[in-house]
Amino acid sequence: DHNWLIGVLLDLTGVRRGEIMVQVDSPAPPTGLAALEEAARKLVADANVRFEQICGVSVVMPGPFEVDPIASNGPTVLPGWADVAVADRLSERLNLPVSLENDATAAAMGEHYFGVARQHRNIVVIFVGTGLGGGVLINGQPYRGAFGNAGEIGHMTVYPDGRRCYCGNQGCAETYLSVHAAYEHLGYARTPPTYDELLHRFHTGERQFDLWMDEAATVLRLLVINLENLFDPETVIVNGFMPHAILAELERRALPLPSSVSSRRRREVPRLILGAAGQEVAALGAAVLPLFYSFGHLTPVSAAMPVKT
Repeated sequence: DHNWLIGVLLDLTGVRRGEIMVQVDSPAPPTGLAALEEAARKLVADANVRFEQICGVSVVMPGPFEVDPIASNGPTVLPGWADVAVADRLSERLNLPVSLENDATAAAMGEHYFGVARQHRNIVVIFVGTGLGGGVLINGQPYRGAFGNAGEIGHMTVYPDGRRCYCGNQGCAETYLSVHAAYEHLGYARTPPTYDELLHRFHTGERQFDLWMDEAATVLRLLVINLENLFDPETVIVNGFMPHAILAELERRALPLPSSVSSRRRREVPRLILGAAGQEVAALGAAVLPLFYSFGHLTPVSAAMPVKT
């Protein structure tokens, strides 16, 4: 992402064998690819395994991919990556098979295997990062769409006459609900490399930030009911890089939810759930993907296993 490079190494049973977290600042392709290679090699070395034992690597990053102008401009896309063959370039460096996925789809996989969705096979994830993305699992399978851009909810119009978005449309969801939107509301020209200021404003009850949370929670509510009507999921999960305490408050303010196809009398789980896989959720989903592509659907890690939140 713009602010963090997070890596996770899993073994074939889904047990975490290593992790790495490096702070970055909107890395360009030359430095970003080098950092990805270094992180992968460090994970393998620290786990005391050989590269020959690695079945694959998955890189996840903000989408959409190969869509102008959305993928090449704007404050929530990684600058300069639009035309970079990330998987091919990293595969050459590591001599391993590498796949590329958007972060929200990976976050859905992370929650399914390590978080709150272990018992669910039909879910939608609202991933709040620098921008805003959506991940969809249908019968336990990630739904990617024809070109890998399914779930690009950040550019769903929530207010037809709303704020101008860099994509050229008005009222896009991520102009209200995202880390960048929060900082923009507070008067920052760009998103800082850490989110400490957001937590400070949240804990001190600063009015300007409180107003943003009301606005963002309203958009979260709108997204939930529209995604429910579109996909009829077992539940909708909100997670991402946004600090956990702020996500929890946004979830609280989004309730109660208006009626949708999910407004059934008999519900075993809430319609909206806060994710439990933590800030590493997309990296955990990424680490599952090589196993998933190689062996098909895997058994989610036992709910008894500890997961960082």
